[in-house]
Amino acid sequence: MGGRVMGTGEDDVRVVLQRPAFGDREREAVAAKGLTASLFRYDTGVEAIRLSNTRGNVVILPYMGRMVWSAAFGGVPLEARGG
Repeated sequence: MGGRVMGTGEDDVRVVLQRPAFGDREREAVAAKGLTASLFRYDTGVEAIRLSNTRGNVVILPYMGRMVWSAAFGGVPLEARGG
């Protein structure tokens, strides 16, 4: 599986994701400049990435269309509300 390089400077980070890296326990995979990425697997078997900084976090499902599963900032969960 490939990774994606973001930016054009010398601080670029390339992360190559492989399914075996996602375990039952959340573990930090990358940390740089106040941003961390941790990998885990839900009980349902779905792999997830938590991107966190001091203000909050976003959980992305990389193998489910890169869907944003949840987000919370300033201690407030952000969620869709029905109309």
